[in-house]
Amino acid sequence: MCDFGVRCQAEGEFIPWEEAFEPLARVPESSPWFVEAQLVKAMVFVRQRNSVRALNSYHAILRHVERENTPSTTKQRHLRDLTWMHTAQFQFAISRNYEPGLRRSLQAYNQLERDSAHFDDSRFEQAWVLFHMGQHEQSLRNLDSLPADYLLLRPEAHLLRAMIHYARCDHEATVAALETLRNTHGDERDELRELRSSLGFERAFEIAIGRADVSRWPSRSTSAFLAQAPHKPSLRRRVDSIDRIDEELDQLASSSEELHGTPLHNRILSETRLLRSIEAETLERSVSRFLQMREEEISGLIEFGLAIEVESTARLDHQNPCER
Repeated sequence: MCDFGVRCQAEGEFIPWEEAFEPLARVPESSPWFVEAQLVKAMVFVRQRNSVRALNSYHAILRHVERENTPSTTKQRHLRDLTWMHTAQFQFAISRNYEPGLRRSLQAYNQLERDSAHFDDSRFEQAWVLFHMGQHEQSLRNLDSLPADYLLLRPEAHLLRAMIHYARCDHEATVAALETLRNTHGDERDELRELRSSLGFERAFEIAIGRADVSRWPSRSTSAFLAQAPHKPSLRRRVDSIDRIDEELDQLASSSEELHGTPLHNRILSETRLLRSIEAETLERSVSRFLQMREEEISGLIEFGLAIEVESTARLDHQNPCER
């Protein structure tokens, strides 16, 4: 596992990323792992803010894929689309007020086809690029083209819509978009806060495996967000660890009579139970942090939106909406 841009972990020991980089650099283009190696290199360069080397790695992947004409497997296509997404995101990050860079970002997003698993993400992120380019109508069209279930997980879409209306001096629409943000996700924030305050291991485990009882939470956005938990790799790893420990405890419980109750058996049993307790506490903290990050995200968006709403309301009251 790599903590990109800082260090990589090999066989349980942390080593400097520069050392971990050496085997990546030696992966030949003929290797089936070439694309993955280049992708990891690019992600490291992004964390280091080394834009030239990051883009070189992305371009190496794309040249490699294009040489093969079309990706021959689902995995290859996924990696190609992921590379275009990373390229577009990076171009946007370094080109906020530089139109040629923003156009390159749009071009990268446009490489994703409609049946791509990342197509909706590309349309949504394009909307932000178009907003920064002043193409407000097209940005709104991108938002309007996205499925409702997709937007339910992205409260920032309401903020973007409000910012577009504000830039167009349509302050009534600005206020309406921000009210929608509060109405749709304000309840979700409060529900997540309540859930986190009385979490406990059992409920955390249910959330992590996707079996949480969501009937008590009336907000659709809360249910949609909790449904994402089983797809979080960090939570999945914790659940897998607990499952393996439980299997070990079952084996210890069914061990032979000769071993049962001996000092060795008791010690192994005690230490295995301690491991499970540690993993359970870690899972509960991880789920709590998962909920807290979403709660803080929504709070930040609503707070930022309130500042825009105050300004829009003031302009409406003065009947001079386009005054700068």
